[in-house]
Amino acid sequence: MKHTCVPMIVMLAMFIPPAAPAQWIIEQNADLVLGQKDFVGSSYGAGPDSLYAPTDVAIDPLTRKLFVADIANHRVLRWGRVDSLKTGQPAEAVLGQTDMESHTAATAANRMDFPTAIAFDKAGRLWVADAINNRVLRFDSAGYKPSGAPANGVLGQPNFTSNATGLARDSMNYVRGIAVDEAGHLWVADQSNNRVLRFDNAAARPNGAAADGVLGQLDFATAGDSDSRSSLNAPRGLVVDSQGRLYVADSFDGRVLRFDDAASKPNGAEADGVLGEAGFDSINGAVSQSGMEEPWGVEVDGSGRLYVTDDGSNRLTWFDTAYAKPDGANADGVIGQPDFVTGTGVAAQNRLSAPWGVCIDPAKNTMWVADVSNNRVLRFTANTPLTGVEPAGNPPSGYALGQNYPNPFNPGTTITYEVSGAAYVTLRVYNVLGQEVATLVDGLKQPGSYAVRFNATGLASGMYMYRLVAGQFVQTRRFVVLK
Repeated sequence: MKHTCVPMIVMLAMFIPPAAPAQWIIEQNADLVLGQKDFVGSSYGAGPDSLYAPTDVAIDPLTRKLFVADIANHRVLRWGRVDSLKTGQPAEAVLGQTDMESHTAATAANRMDFPTAIAFDKAGRLWVADAINNRVLRFDSAGYKPSGAPANGVLGQPNFTSNATGLARDSMNYVRGIAVDEAGHLWVADQSNNRVLRFDNAAARPNGAAADGVLGQLDFATAGDSDSRSSLNAPRGLVVDSQGRLYVADSFDGRVLRFDDAASKPNGAEADGVLGEAGFDSINGAVSQSGMEEPWGVEVDGSGRLYVTDDGSNRLTWFDTAYAKPDGANADGVIGQPDFVTGTGVAAQNRLSAPWGVCIDPAKNTMWVADVSNNRVLRFTANTPLTGVEPAGNPPSGYALGQNYPNPFNPGTTITYEVSGAAYVTLRVYNVLGQEVATLVDGLKQPGSYAVRFNATGLASGMYMYRLVAGQFVQTRRFVVLK
């Protein structure tokens, strides 16, 4: 997207949903716990009903069984169907160990060494970030495998017995996060290389295949860290929403970055948005409503709500319609703490201590959180149904250009528009002399409601005009930059 004279942040969000209801409550109680017998226990152990630093949670879309990455026991446990689980219930099977009581690390097709994250694709394949083995394992039909079953594939290593670190397209260095999008792209947070790797059509790739893309670095041979718009410093949690937006928990920078249409971005592309920091060049980790200390896990639900677990603040925060929020926006709620400025870790029904992975189950309106230091997994139930898909609402009945909000503004504002039929759309900003200063939209758009985030950093104070052209429709409005 080209522009002149002024840097800008553009966020395109098709089919903006209505304001989400209060589905979660600040300081909400959990209603089920695994790994402990009650909500005040925090002991660790092995065996089928104990955990030792559980780091992530995932649900098999085919069998509806619950999986937990149990990092210090070097295993992934499988429970039964999520709608049949009870507090303290034992797991039914284990991967990464030969039996439920074993808990040693190893490098083999059926063993693991610090599994940090897990994710499912829509075909029921389980993907495991096996951190110290510097690899990603794939288990086909994971919901049916017996305990101790070997993995079906590996990326990051040429075979199941290698575990060397590396900096290349086909190697990794301490894998920390993992996600699979609806198109079958596998995303891997390669923490010590400060990058996120993308593997296209990952399920069909041979062992040791090379990655197809990289974010956080300009190429596959660099691994430096910084706090810029295109850099990462210890990336961990990953999630991709149904519109292809990738969210990255950039942990040591105390922020979450958003990459729109991530699979089509070139290597080293800049992020489109940031939460946790006011801008892309600041590192001010804080226990506050807009700040983050050390974000680890990210998840999205069907309404576009983003969930962020913050290990440093012992809490989970959520951001309603996150893709339309301005940079550095406040969180809309918090779980695990009584407010946005408290960060003490506690073992209680409404508290967390070093939470990492989070999993949303829209079918049961529940959220599962891996509460690492309390050696447990908690379930929270929403007050109202969670949206299973991002709602389209009724198609617009005509073309319209909305008044920006806020107005006046400094430096950011949001512009909305609607198109009732497929049309080539342009949205441009002009100064009072009629000179174009920015192009926000230039392309074919399908019927729907859209929002564009515009940043006027670099513009002088004064009045400007923005004009929408959609087919034969033309409308112009004004806004004021006030500095």
